[in-house]
Amino acid sequence: MKTNVGGFDGMLRSLLFVLALCFGVMTGSWWLTIPTAILFVTAMIKWCPLYDMFDINTNKETTKS
Repeated sequence: MKTNVGGFDGMLRSLLFVLALCFGVMTGSWWLTIPTAILFVTAMIKWCPLYDMFDINTNKETTKS
């Protein structure tokens, strides 16, 4: 599987997850953590299926073939 999530993109996804998690804990609205958890998982595995579907690659370390 090719990676298509770059460093800055992955950090932004992880930051959004942490912020949403903190917001969910403080307000009790856990529904927001579900979509951001998906972002967090895609940041950890460095592959996003939507990016793959639309042929987007923010990872500068890989080249398109």
